[in-house]
Amino acid sequence: MKLRRFYGAYLAAGFVFLFNPIVSLFDILPDFIGCLLIAHGLKEIGVLEYRLESAGRIMYYGAGVSLARTVLMLFVFDMDSGWVLSTVSLLGVAQGIVYISFFVSFFGGLIYLAQRSDSENVLSVVDGVKLISIVFVLVNVLAAILPQLAALPELAIDYDPDSYGGLTPGKLTRYKNYATVLLLTVSTAAGVWWLRSILSFMKGVRADTAFKASLEKRYGDYVGDTPMEETYIRLLGATLFYLFALVFCTNLRIYDEVGKDYITVLPAAVGSLLFGVAHFRLGCKKSFLALYGAVAAAQALFIWVLDGGVLATVGSVALWAGVALCSFTASGALRDSLQSALGLKAEGKVFALRLAMGVYVALSVLLVFWYHSAVHSIRVLAFAAWAVLYLRLYSAARDEIRPRRKF
Repeated sequence: MKLRRFYGAYLAAGFVFLFNPIVSLFDILPDFIGCLLIAHGLKEIGVLEYRLESAGRIMYYGAGVSLARTVLMLFVFDMDSGWVLSTVSLLGVAQGIVYISFFVSFFGGLIYLAQRSDSENVLSVVDGVKLISIVFVLVNVLAAILPQLAALPELAIDYDPDSYGGLTPGKLTRYKNYATVLLLTVSTAAGVWWLRSILSFMKGVRADTAFKASLEKRYGDYVGDTPMEETYIRLLGATLFYLFALVFCTNLRIYDEVGKDYITVLPAAVGSLLFGVAHFRLGCKKSFLALYGAVAAAQALFIWVLDGGVLATVGSVALWAGVALCSFTASGALRDSLQSALGLKAEGKVFALRLAMGVYVALSVLLVFWYHSAVHSIRVLAFAAWAVLYLRLYSAARDEIRPRRKF
């Protein structure tokens, strides 16, 4: 029985979401998504070793801490509050503790399985990668919390400037900016070093055919004869990627008071790529992925490059048109796969899903030309309806799959 999740793209994709530093309260690749992908990737192999099962469970805790930290970060852009900054810093430390616990369990479980399988290829490099991973976490924690702790003296100086001599908020901000750039450089270098090491390690694990055969034999003995197991895993993976894509379709932007500009924290371009991954999991040809890639490239161009003048208006319309195209195509593929694999008739659910999505996109385009708070409120409700309808479809799919699986 193949370990689709462990040997698939989940772990690699999850590690990519973790490697980038969080400096000045900004995380372009949200860690909580990476945590969920990693936890999903370890779910199968976790039945073979308790430490790997524990590692997957730890990453669910990591997702919760990261999500809480991300929500608080959104408030920090608009709020000079000491308690918020302190809380975000403490969550950053908690997140580091969670990641170190994960790496200890993850590598400990792999070492045990490699010893059972006499896999020298894994055993010869695992200790080095484990050390690099822990160093990476420590550097990332420092890069995440030090700029936030530096904001506390700024609040104190504003409150009582006479007690700090010649140190003014302007000087402190300048020193803080220098320190932030230095931390960003160091933590980015550490992240690239770690990502390269962990991906190379996982590539070696996948290439070790004897180790892979041993794991899959033991997993097959545990799970038993389930011919549709791989199909179910693909369906669950596709529904999960669609859910992540939906989150990015908000194209969420926040206003940075320091830079006096908007920052896109959940770019729709990432959502288009995730729709493509979901469709690919359902069996579309690789060449068909060019559609999603082209849409995502165009969206990224208008989000980060052509952000002023007439082209910005045209780009905004094109961005939302891309969201509609990718969502419409991926939802159709999901409907057909659920019908063929499970006999689940989802035409009505998918129609309602597309209707809510269409209203959301139409109102998003309207807001490009004419902003009104009532239109914005209805747009939020339309997105909520889209999300709720999709969660109903996701729940129906899981309810059909769960009784058919032994594990």
